[in-house]
Amino acid sequence: MLKKILFFSALIALLTGCNPKPLVIDGTIKGYDGSLALVSTPEILVMDTINVAEDGTFHLEKVIENPYDGFICVQGSGSMRAIFIPGGKYHFDADMTVKPSVWTYSGDNQDAMDFLSSYGAAYSSFVSPETIGSFKDYSAFWAEKKSEVLEKLAQVKNRKVREVFSDKVEVADSYELLSYAWLKMRKEGIPFESDPDFMAFFNNVDLSKNALCKAMLSSMLNVKADMYSNTIEYSERYLAAIDELSPNLQVRDSVAADYLESIFRDSKISSEENAEFLLAKAKEVGVDDATLQGYKERAEKALALAPGSDAIDFEMIDSKGDVVKLSDFKGKVVYIDFWATWCLPCCMQTPYMAKVATKYKGDNRVACVSVSLDENVDDWLENLANDKPAWPQFRTADAGSAVQNAYGFAAIPRFMLFDREGKIVDIDAPRPQRMDEITGMIDALLK
Repeated sequence: MLKKILFFSALIALLTGCNPKPLVIDGTIKGYDGSLALVSTPEILVMDTINVAEDGTFHLEKVIENPYDGFICVQGSGSMRAIFIPGGKYHFDADMTVKPSVWTYSGDNQDAMDFLSSYGAAYSSFVSPETIGSFKDYSAFWAEKKSEVLEKLAQVKNRKVREVFSDKVEVADSYELLSYAWLKMRKEGIPFESDPDFMAFFNNVDLSKNALCKAMLSSMLNVKADMYSNTIEYSERYLAAIDELSPNLQVRDSVAADYLESIFRDSKISSEENAEFLLAKAKEVGVDDATLQGYKERAEKALALAPGSDAIDFEMIDSKGDVVKLSDFKGKVVYIDFWATWCLPCCMQTPYMAKVATKYKGDNRVACVSVSLDENVDDWLENLANDKPAWPQFRTADAGSAVQNAYGFAAIPRFMLFDREGKIVDIDAPRPQRMDEITGMIDALLK
């Protein structure tokens, strides 16, 4: 009996011509008991399937037009990165009986695979700007790394791989340099404009290059938005940054439309004035009438959930199956964490949530609560059994559909804060990672 394996791919270079030879991927998986996935790294993903026999062997022949950079992996059991080239033959062997799993490769384009190893080693390892010092020194450090990677890239025979990864190296290098802004400057309260070397880099990023523009613009906008006066609503600062940084009107309107969609989708409307500004901006960038009407309805709903409004009640279920309502916590300040076991950003907040819960342990005036939106109850129960969180844990009966509709949010993690009277304080409250900020808000509600 065959097991289905997910194969995700994306095409990223120039066309190679007519009737190309098929890409051949085969191999064996020892101790296989799950699903295998090949996940490409570019933004656009196209899903295919590979069939894997009971003896663990698999074979795929597929015509591709361009090289692509991807991962072949067994979900939750390790992976191996590869550059797949049209007409190439790739053989992978994986041993799942050991932890971590062991992957080996043999086949064509070994020079490209060797380069990929160097590229991954350079740009996947975290280097803290705090250990290097000034932006000038940080920039010099990454210039040396970039030079080493480009030297390896020059040894790759396939021209298209060199072209594709030349752009990727530029993106990766710029990302590393931009990370200085939030890993050091923002963390230490250093104004971005105060460092002429950083500003020289920031102002000279060439956003006219499509690959770099798509990859860098959103991160640069976060930095630019922080340069505006904090007396202006963040969404308005962000849109002003889009106007200033976007290289052309088409890019500006596309990026602004995407940002506005996320704002209205997650009901991040702060006031009637803010709603009017955002709706006018949506019309300006060409949002169609039907979508605009939907935004108006979402804005009205968001304003009904403004601070001081009555909380909308909803049901939660604990690990024993008992039903609890939000209103059952009336009389306490309630800090709620909406999350799911499959959500990595959610899980990254868990240790911080534990710290907030520990601070208020034994204080009957405060309830720190986590509410899972998992559809698979067993996954949630297994997580509780493994992690043993020491604060109240619940799930929703419908994977969060009702509460998300009631409070107008889609993305998680999402944190909410309610006062002791059952009134809304903030339906997009600070994450527990910003502990001083959220505990300051909770403490203020206790006075």
